[in-house]
Formats: sequence, C-alpha cells, structure tokens
Amino acid sequence: MTLRRIAGILLLLSSAASAQQAAHKPATGSVTGYVMCADTQRPARFASIMLIPKDAGKSQPQPGASAGVEAHSGLDGTYTVTDVPVGDYYALAQLSGYALPIKMMANAKDAEDAEKALADIPLIHVAADRSVTANLTLIRGAVITGQVLFDDGMPVINAVVRLESIEGVDPEQVVYMGILRFASESAYYSSTDYRGGYSFVGVRPGKYHAFVEITAQGGVSVHGNFYSPDRMQMIRLYAPGKFHQRDAQVIEVKGSEEIPGTDMKLSLDATHTVSGRVLSREDGHAPNHAFVSLQDAVDKTFRLSVTADADGEFHLRYVPEGTYLLSAQAADGGDLKDANNPRSYDVLRRYERQTVSVIVTNQDIKIDDVMMEPSKIRESK
Repeated sequence: MTLRRIAGILLLLSSAASAQQAAHKPATGSVTGYVMCADTQRPARFASIMLIPKDAGKSQPQPGASAGVEAHSGLDGTYTVTDVPVGDYYALAQLSGYALPIKMMANAKDAEDAEKALADIPLIHVAADRSVTANLTLIRGAVITGQVLFDDGMPVINAVVRLESIEGVDPEQVVYMGILRFASESAYYSSTDYRGGYSFVGVRPGKYHAFVEITAQGGVSVHGNFYSPDRMQMIRLYAPGKFHQRDAQVIEVKGSEEIPGTDMKLSLDATHTVSGRVLSREDGHAPNHAFVSLQDAVDKTFRLSVTADADGEFHLRYVPEGTYLLSAQAADGGDLKDANNPRSYDVLRRYERQTVSVIVTNQDIKIDDVMMEPSKIRESK
C-alpha cells in the first residue's frame, strides 16, 4: 500500500469522525447583554454573569443538560456568551458590593420552592443558532462592619465570621437545590483581619444574626493533617458578645445602608470547664474511642464537643453558665485511619449512648464518671 493511499484512507476516516462528532454536537445559541449598576446608572465592569439551567434543580436532569455557563462583562458593561446549549436559563449577575436577587426562603425543599426563590431573576430561552439579549441590573446591598475582640482588648485574628438569617435560612444555602454556588462570599462570610475587623458587603434586606467561630484549642499539623486533642471544640459567639442565639443582636437591613459597630467581645472569665471520665461499666477500663458533647437544654443551637483521651478523661472548656445535657458515645476499636475524623476506625465493641444533666454556675465542675453500658447489638466481624 502506497503512502498516498494510506494518507487518503486516513483523510476519509478523519472526515467521517468529524461528521459523526458534528452530528452529535448539541444545538447551541448565544446570549448577549449589558449589566448596569442601578445606584450609579453606570456600566457594571467585570461583573460575573451566570446562566443557570432552569431544570438544574431536578434530581434527574435531562441527559446532556448544561451545568451552567459563566462569563464576565467588559469595561463597557457588555458581555457575550457563545455556544450555549439550547434551553431555558436564569441569567444572574454579581459584583462585590451588590446583592444577589435571590429571595430568602425558609425550607426550600423542591424545584417549585427553588423557582419561587429565583422569581426576581430573568428567565431566558436560548434557541439554536440564534442570539438572545439579557440586560441585567445590579442593586447595591448593605454593608455590615465590626470587630471581634477579647475582653482584654486583644483582637481575635483570622476567625471566621458569618451572617445568618433569623428566618432560619443561611443566605448561601438557598441556592437552587444545591446547584447555584454563585453567591459572593463577602456577603455572608468574612474573616477577621489583624485588628479583629470584619465586613459583610452586598447584604440583602432582612433580619440577621452575626456570629464568630473560634477554635478553642491549638494543635499541630503533620504532613498537612491538623491534629488537636480538642479538635472538635469550637466557641461560637454572637454579636454583641453572647454565647446563645436567643441573646444575639438582631441586625435589620432595609436597603443599601452601612451598619457599623456590630462588634463582638469574648469574655473568657464568664466561662468554665466541665470535666469527667468515660469508662466501661463492666470492668472500668476507658474505651479507646470516646466522644462527648454538651448541648444547652433550651438553646439547641449551642453545642460543644470533644474527644476523650486514652484514660477516658475529657475537658469541655469555655462553657458559659446554664443547664446542659451531656452526651457520651464510645467504642473499642483500632487506630484512627484519618486524624481529622474521630470515627475513622474499625469498631470492635460499641457502647450505648449515655446522657446526664449538667448545671454550670460560677465555677468549674467535675462530674461523676460516665459509665458506659455495652451495646446489645453485636459487632460484625
């Protein structure tokens, strides 16, 4: 066979493959538009634009369905998105400082609820080989700022601060059935700087609580894995310095106003330590895997957790005064497979959960040993 003939055969095969790919290529169209800032009547430069398929929230989307398309506006506020698969899309724009047009809905459970949450977002239809226009307007959101300090005036640095809706909805969780991951982190998440300062920008109207989460204990990092004996214990503090959600400051946002001074002061002197031991009732040994949690008897949002040490001892630190339910879970098993997961071990013997009431007043307390009963369910070997 000559080289010329081989080249001809390869050309035919290549042409056939290209034709086959073209036959299976989904029909597409394009979307163009202009993004404007409502407060300035100026173009929204370098705004992010997301085209989200209307059926993205369905549990079983159609085969070949688009997962969404993202683009950015230019200096003049215009944008163009090509090769968009045919279908219906929500057109959404976002720019730091501007609020997402997503309605805060409690308990959005299905596609119908999700569509209500997205009712203010333009819905466009992309047709094959055609261009559709979607002009978008950005509405400036509110700005909430504050500081997180210890009671001695030292700043709390590199701590995560969050804003939660009083209606029981995390603003970033109402995200079209888990598909829309487009909310600006600056709107509802922040991190404290070297002065303990934080800010939320682009916040929608509504009522909120602001809280900070602080790791109660230090630790070490070995080959990228963080380990701390009390790695599960976190301190949650609500503005203006309350440990319980019921006592938190209500932050009401009405428009695009600035709300300064949403400070949080952590008073460690107002907290105490609850300690004890977790032991087996049969022979008094300490199960080598024990996990203890403390939950407020009234405020179910307040919860502290730690793992017990090799002797079964545990120390729940920084507990404010109150009445709590202490719950202990334990098992005998092999070594941890994952230092970040206190339950990543092979179970040899499990114990029944034990719960006791604990009242914390104005001092540290040591409770009686928590005696664990062997589980009646045998572990499979």
